[in-house]
Amino acid sequence: MYSSNLPTQFEKEPDLLKLATHKIDKGLKYFPNDEHCIRLKCRIHKILSANDIDGFSKLLLNWYNCSTIPNAWLLYELGRAYFILGYYDYSKKYFKELESGVGIGNTNRMRPKNPYCDINGETIEFEGTVIKIFSIYEGLIRCDALRNLKYPIMFRPIASNYNVLEGDQIVFNIAFNFLGARAENVKKH
Repeated sequence: MYSSNLPTQFEKEPDLLKLATHKIDKGLKYFPNDEHCIRLKCRIHKILSANDIDGFSKLLLNWYNCSTIPNAWLLYELGRAYFILGYYDYSKKYFKELESGVGIGNTNRMRPKNPYCDINGETIEFEGTVIKIFSIYEGLIRCDALRNLKYPIMFRPIASNYNVLEGDQIVFNIAFNFLGARAENVKKH
């Protein structure tokens, strides 16, 4: 039987996470390069401050600089955070490192998750142009909405809402997998 205190335990979770962060910070004063503490601080920060991508990316970069063992979650989150912040070349660097190393056998390699959302958690629609279709499973989109993005975004033509052709003006959402940013929910503009 479940305790009646269960809901109040969940209400106190943010307070417990803040207390854990405080304890981790105290430990990091004495051991500033402790990889496990930095990793835990990153995970807690993501839960408590989901909209603070800049702060999250700084924590992740600190962990990356201290890490001795490659970590797929770290590389994925770094790539995702830098993409959202608009540092597309850095994003690509971390996704490339993930693609050619620790992320190869991971089950999340191909499955897009974590859509690009606004501050309210709503997915953002981007405009773009289909520039190349290699097969029904692979194509490229130039994202016209993100002007500083110099490389195309991959998408699956078979998963779109209509028969996609090269040169089509489209709208789409962006989600991330271990290969980088991917266009999802492709629709005719």
